[in-house]
Amino acid sequence: MRKELGEKQIDMTINFVDLNRSFLLIPKDHKFNENDYDLSFSFGLLEAKKWNDILDLRRVIILAEAGAGKTEEIKAVTKRLRDDGKKTFFLRLEILSSDFESSFEIGTMSEFNEWIVSDVPSWFFLDSVDEARLRGPKEFEVAIRNLDVKLCPNYQIMMADLVKWLNRKQEIHPVLISGISQFQFVHIHPFLDGNGRVSRLLSTFCLYRAGYDFKRLFTISEYYDRNRPAFYRAIQIVRENGMDLTGWLEYFVEGLTTQLAEVRKRGELAIRRDLLIREHKLSERQAKALGHILEYGSLNI
Repeated sequence: MRKELGEKQIDMTINFVDLNRSFLLIPKDHKFNENDYDLSFSFGLLEAKKWNDILDLRRVIILAEAGAGKTEEIKAVTKRLRDDGKKTFFLRLEILSSDFESSFEIGTMSEFNEWIVSDVPSWFFLDSVDEARLRGPKEFEVAIRNLDVKLCPNYQIMMADLVKWLNRKQEIHPVLISGISQFQFVHIHPFLDGNGRVSRLLSTFCLYRAGYDFKRLFTISEYYDRNRPAFYRAIQIVRENGMDLTGWLEYFVEGLTTQLAEVRKRGELAIRRDLLIREHKLSERQAKALGHILEYGSLNI
């Protein structure tokens, strides 16, 4: 940028200054305290990492205070890697959530398409240049999912394989087929949002197709919602154990069994309630009181 001052021109171009910045690893189970880390670093109690160390890692989240120059430094590293002939891209998070192609600030969509079909490594840097446009954690998650879908185009092949498997004549028990289909759909994650809901619909469809007609009396989501961490853990343990589905299927069958037992109990209570209402010719108000007693065991007036 140049600014004219009378007949003189003053060059106001600001160049990036390499600060040779150091990075400190935050342990997973450690409650971050900035002062503790500053002291630990000063006394040599923590090993500092440099950019070359960071670039060797598969995934990294860099935390910095506002105004620390993180964005400009990441852009400078992106340009340096590109100058070295490496496939490197800088994407804006606030745009990535809605428009993948427009999110490229350094690099282009055509370069990305050329790289995705190659076998060379690449580096992707994501940062929010205009943080006011990144409306919250949900939009951040959508942005990451959007990138994930673009980086894994084989999800279409995986979905085609899943459909073929479901349409094939199986000797596996229908309940296990239902559980496998639910996990596999979540694992493939073909959509940016709604994969969990669609996976549960798919598992329910598999049961209905096999003759398990529940008359819309229950949904397996009720069981998952009681303990969401247990649900996520059951999915994650499959990936940690080399895609062994045993733990997930045990969790799935237990949930299905629990829900069916509750449906049966509710059905028996409803039948008993109707019989008592007819036998004793109860009014609508009395019928409601009886239903409450049968469900909760008592009634306070």
